[in-house]
Amino acid sequence: MLWLQGGLLIATLILGIKTGLILGTSRLSRRWLILVSGIFGISLYCLVLAFGSHQQMLVAFLDRYTFVGSLLMAILLIYLGLQQEPEQGCSSSGQPVERAVKPGFRPGQWKFILGFLPCPLCLAALSFSVILFSPMVGMSLSGLGRTIALFFSALVLVVSVAIRKIVQLIKFNPAAVFNMLLLFIGILTLTFALTVPNFVQSMDMPLTPLTISSPYLVALVLVGMAGLGLWGYIMHQVSYIKDGDKQ
Repeated sequence: MLWLQGGLLIATLILGIKTGLILGTSRLSRRWLILVSGIFGISLYCLVLAFGSHQQMLVAFLDRYTFVGSLLMAILLIYLGLQQEPEQGCSSSGQPVERAVKPGFRPGQWKFILGFLPCPLCLAALSFSVILFSPMVGMSLSGLGRTIALFFSALVLVVSVAIRKIVQLIKFNPAAVFNMLLLFIGILTLTFALTVPNFVQSMDMPLTPLTISSPYLVALVLVGMAGLGLWGYIMHQVSYIKDGDKQ
């Protein structure tokens, strides 16, 4: 039973920390950080209640649209992460953070709102986990959903405020951090979307253990690898000596 609770906790931590990291480097003021964190928690709780009696519909939706949705979300995050604003071309080490971190969004920057929104499929998957684990942990669906939603909302708020404080202390341009986080998470999402389905499918395939007919074959492979490594090292040293003689 503990491993079920631990799995749900880890899933909430991953999604909450990821959302808080991006939200903390956005241009939102602290008031908006509190408001948006609350909206995320309410959205999660509403999804749990909405799909509580429609589990098969939620499973079919996730099974059908998770791959496509993950690809679209990854492309969007990568696109937003590659955007560069005019003030990012120069260093901001000497610029006051109050000037760099402005509440709200200037015209033309509303597209960055999409960057800190959590993946809708991730919220749906987390709500499905709450629905699935509710009878296993002995809690009502409403009670467990409320607990996870409050924890998720508080985690997003704490992480976002902490990241905002760190950005202010090191006097770093938050727009640059925001873009780098979007790009990193976009690439990570794309990698997982392309590899995880194949990995899960391969786990369901019946595989036979690999048998080695002779230990000499393993020894031959190891000797060959060691020889290639030694040959590369010798060639590197020879090239280094030749370059030193030319200078």
